[in-house]
Amino acid sequence: MKPLSWVCACLMVAATAGAQNLLTNGSFNGNLNGWTLYGEGEITFDAGHDATGTPGSGSAKLLAPVGGGGTEMWECVAVTGSTAYRAGAKILIPSGQATTGYVAVAVNWYAAPWCQTSLANSQIAHVATTGGAWVTGDTGFVTSPANAQGAQIYANTVNQSAAGAGMFQANFDDFYLIPRAPAFSRWIPAVIHKDVPSKNAKWRSDVAILNRSSNTANLTLTMHPTAGPVSQTVQLAGSSQLLQTDVAGWLGVTADSGSLEVASDQDFFLSGRTYNQVDATHTYGQDYKGQAPSELLGAEQSAWLPQLTENALYRTNIGITNTGTATANVTMTIYDGSGNQVWTDSRDYTAGGFYQYQQPYLAYGGITNGYAKVAVNTGSGVVAYASVVDANTGDPTTITMKW
Repeated sequence: MKPLSWVCACLMVAATAGAQNLLTNGSFNGNLNGWTLYGEGEITFDAGHDATGTPGSGSAKLLAPVGGGGTEMWECVAVTGSTAYRAGAKILIPSGQATTGYVAVAVNWYAAPWCQTSLANSQIAHVATTGGAWVTGDTGFVTSPANAQGAQIYANTVNQSAAGAGMFQANFDDFYLIPRAPAFSRWIPAVIHKDVPSKNAKWRSDVAILNRSSNTANLTLTMHPTAGPVSQTVQLAGSSQLLQTDVAGWLGVTADSGSLEVASDQDFFLSGRTYNQVDATHTYGQDYKGQAPSELLGAEQSAWLPQLTENALYRTNIGITNTGTATANVTMTIYDGSGNQVWTDSRDYTAGGFYQYQQPYLAYGGITNGYAKVAVNTGSGVVAYASVVDANTGDPTTITMKW
């Protein structure tokens, strides 16, 4: 297993290839054991490319020839019918190639545990035109057919270039097939790892997860940045707490923000702190409460964000997150202190989607005394917050929604 750094000594670690991941050797720790290889190209273990930069771990390298039927690899595991699973992998399309191609990650369902008698499939694909960075291909949670007993996790690389262009390369790492964690779920509307030199800011987020039960909790932490969901699974001993510093960076996100979901089979508390790492020994931060879906907004419900300021001394950002399982349409409207509407905007948020309005008052001359209203038109599980930041120190204050 790839090494991880944790604060709580009582924590039992299981990363994407860990306790809840049903796949064998999904992180290709030194070899391709457990995987079936097929196709007209080449499939080799690549020690020089690893999604998390772990020395010696490596990845699977697939080379597809022009005009071939594709280069494929898969693993078959036993599953349960009518159960939600999430499948995916990290994908690297090396830059500088003279070829382009089609890259797919899929989960295919079968009526037998050894993957015979095909039932259905759910697939996410990436078409490569440029590359050079690891991205996540993730199906989201999909429900297996009622009679499913097997699942095939499948990677395919197809060369779509003209004859004579050479091989098309794609690397795969950190495959996972994870069942939806039952019973308990909490969300933090946004976590971040991002440097903003123009604001003299290095934003980071820490989270704490406190297991309220005396039983071991199986946790799945999922962040939803722009490039797609990234997850890690862990086990937390009963009555113990995990304190994960720079949770976005730990999940592999180094220049973005997004919502964070923590799901568990045991009840737990979730809290977070986002801060500006001014230097090695100084931070300015704000807290976030982990919220359950029952605490959030649904269709035809509204909430308010008071105490907003946008001037030479302070700047305001407004964030909205959809923690629901379906797309939500949300209208955000900003007002001055006298109740006059300044601006309004409506947009769709996919499941797990997050958007932050950066200084929405700025284009209208700023505001000393303002507030915002967030109205959910369709969907459920919507949470909103505002962050009022001291322009001189970078010290932020969290404004939670009132409703």
